[in-house]
Amino acid sequence: MHPDIVLFIILLVLIFGTAVRIFYFRAKKKPIGYRWIEMIKYLGLISLALGILLQMIELSTALEHITNDLTTEEIAKGLRSTLFSTIHGLLVYSIAMVLFVILKLTDRRDR
Repeated sequence: MHPDIVLFIILLVLIFGTAVRIFYFRAKKKPIGYRWIEMIKYLGLISLALGILLQMIELSTALEHITNDLTTEEIAKGLRSTLFSTIHGLLVYSIAMVLFVILKLTDRRDR
């Protein structure tokens, strides 16, 4: 498994674990701080920033290995493979934002 996928899976587990903790405390009618809801948003932002950072690292590595005998098809495949970490980061960020909005809309303190 690719290392960046492992990082994004870890971030997803942290996001869903935080969401489960919030839902659990709400079901038990225990107070939970707003910082737990904010943590989901921040974990999503970390995954987005990590995806962009990993893309830049992979892109710079790919550009170092470009020689004159590469075809444009091979270069396009290499550039396409560098986009996967950004796509994974955006996917995790989108999931985190959906959870954040759901938790904010169901928060009883805002009513």
